[in-house]
Amino acid sequence: MFIILTSTLGLLTTAGVMFTAKAMVQPIENMAHSLNDIASGEGDLTKRLDVKGKDEIAMLGLAFNLFVDKLQNIISDVSVATHDVKQAAKNINEQTVTISDQLYSHNSE
Repeated sequence: MFIILTSTLGLLTTAGVMFTAKAMVQPIENMAHSLNDIASGEGDLTKRLDVKGKDEIAMLGLAFNLFVDKLQNIISDVSVATHDVKQAAKNINEQTVTISDQLYSHNSE
């Protein structure tokens, strides 16, 4: 009888430990899978991690999402600045061509 009781308790304990371990590891595996999806894509900064819960893994996911938000804003600002610089360079080039034409015309007289 003692052996049966010990075996039953052992099996229940093993099942409980396995269930708990799976419950602890599953969010980490989900996050790793999501991060791999984001990393292997085309650099889509609109993607975010699906965060559920309030544990340490959820906090890590929220921090990652905040980081990507900031990165997306920085890249957007750089894109706007790049467009502005390109437009300014185009204007300078046009002015340079105009001045060059005027100088050529003046020297030809």
